Amino acid sequence: MCELEILYPFYRRVGEINVRYKDTGTAGFTLIELMVTLALVGLVIAGGFSLYFFADRSFVSGTVSADVQADIHLAMQRITNELQLAHTINFQEPNDASDENLHRLLVNESGLVELRTSRGNQILTSMNRGVADYELSFGTIDVDRNILGIELSSRDEKAPYSLQSEIQVLNIRPGQTFMGTGPSDTIYFTKSISQKERADAEVVRRRCLISSVFFDDQDPDLDVFRSFRDDQLQTTEVGRILIRWYYNVSPSLSDALEEVPLVQGIVRAFMRNLASYLRWQDTFHLLFVTTFATALLSVGWGRRRSRLLMEL
Repeated sequence: MCELEILYPFYRRVGEINVRYKDTGTAGFTLIELMVTLALVGLVIAGGFSLYFFADRSFVSGTVSADVQADIHLAMQRITNELQLAHTINFQEPNDASDENLHRLLVNESGLVELRTSRGNQILTSMNRGVADYELSFGTIDVDRNILGIELSSRDEKAPYSLQSEIQVLNIRPGQTFMGTGPSDTIYFTKSISQKERADAEVVRRRCLISSVFFDDQDPDLDVFRSFRDDQLQTTEVGRILIRWYYNVSPSLSDALEEVPLVQGIVRAFMRNLASYLRWQDTFHLLFVTTFATALLSVGWGRRRSRLLMEL
């Protein structure tokens, strides 16, 4: 009994210590709870960064695609403007490559669309090296109608885009066609009249008596005669023979009339009146038909009236 009384206070203190130890242990975080918490925080942070990088990549990709599409559209517009008014088109480098009137359209070593002329070179696409990777192709669509096909595309895998266009070259010389064979990644063309072409044009001009002696090239009356030639004379065999005869005798007549200014004035006045008649010939025809019909009706009505008077 005495021993129990002696040991009781000791066991009591040990129990209090154990209880205090257990109470203080449940008040903090265990290792597992800490690891779970850190893992959840890591997932949230990783998700946030992933969303940020995805949005950033999407924005950059969209910006690059928009830049590429804008560059291709602007370059295509400039290319069509240049080629539409060309006088000659060649898919291969001509023999006289040093001609100062010769222009070139191609993709240079840096992947940029470039226009090369004797006055200097022009870059038609963006200078941004990150989007500079283009491919250019030219080909023939319709030789008879001078239809040229153009394709400009981006070879960048991040921004694939392609644009095709068909244009009609308006100033190709009569009887000429595209030179060389397509498709080609480079095209050579001219837009200015060379000295040889000017000399040839002057020879052709001298063959037309009306344009070389009587009227200026921009005179509206000259357009009347041209329309009469193309719309009426060219449609008949007799008219075509008359046109050939006119162009054959025009040079000699031009030389003869240049020495007689008085005759030039008389013939010019006659040609002005003839142009006025040709311009208003439909009206003159209608007026003539109307006058003739009115005269016939008047004669018929007069004869009928005369018969009625005789019967009375």
